[in-house]
Amino acid sequence: MKHLLFVLIALSIQSEVWSQKVALNEVRVESDSIIKMINVKIAIDGIKLDSLNRVKLLGNASALTEDSKKYISDWFYSDDYLDNYDNHYTIVFDSIPNEVNRFEKINGTLRLFNPSKEKNSIIRVSNDSSTFNSNIITQKSTNIKVVPIDGFLLHSLKWKKRKFREYVQGIVSQNQLNEVLLLKTLHEYLEQNRKSKFLKNISDYILFYIENDNFKVVSIFIDDPNKAKKRFISSRLNGPKSAIWGFRNYGPKLNNNFVIEVIHENSKSVTDFKFELLEVDLK
Repeated sequence: MKHLLFVLIALSIQSEVWSQKVALNEVRVESDSIIKMINVKIAIDGIKLDSLNRVKLLGNASALTEDSKKYISDWFYSDDYLDNYDNHYTIVFDSIPNEVNRFEKINGTLRLFNPSKEKNSIIRVSNDSSTFNSNIITQKSTNIKVVPIDGFLLHSLKWKKRKFREYVQGIVSQNQLNEVLLLKTLHEYLEQNRKSKFLKNISDYILFYIENDNFKVVSIFIDDPNKAKKRFISSRLNGPKSAIWGFRNYGPKLNNNFVIEVIHENSKSVTDFKFELLEVDLK
């Protein structure tokens, strides 16, 4: 059942990222007493959310009850842009006791993402002989590195420990990467695929190794002249500081003239703002 919030502190912001004012105007609550999950659904006005313009919860939100008990939102739904085409963002709290009837307040931080080519947060890189094993993000302000890796070569080396390590060390020295982090991420990704029923062989994959700090890669696409549509991720391993995204070459093989498109956060494309919701009735 949905419930309308009666008291709400609405915040508005204006910045170089969003030319218009952004406000939180309406909150609805969806509750499930069986699994003890509470969904707090916030309406966002002033912007149109779509496949590029997105909102996410930065970290976790905290909720305080009348008797000063504190609950933290579910980690699984944090720090990731979801497809909020209805212009709402949902904050999820789980394991909430049935006797909790109201949150006196909910605090958190939302990140608004508005990428564009002009802000250097959408980049397109044409594939050539130097694309593999080289960081394709040249911006220094993002602290993001994206290195395409040939899945066929990696697959051929994964059982050859010395050659595998030499190959990794070459990528590290060329791109000033964290060697321990790269090795750990590669091994975890290969182990994940080994245990999978469908992803055991990565020889027909293009992999993207990502190292990030404060800002993150949001999407990677491959524009393939052999197909009308962009190719999307087939597998992914995400960590707090590194990730590997894999694209499998289904159907016609990629020619050498494909284009890599990376959509990523930077200081010009994101705005963070704190919010506080008051007297949120759960039942």
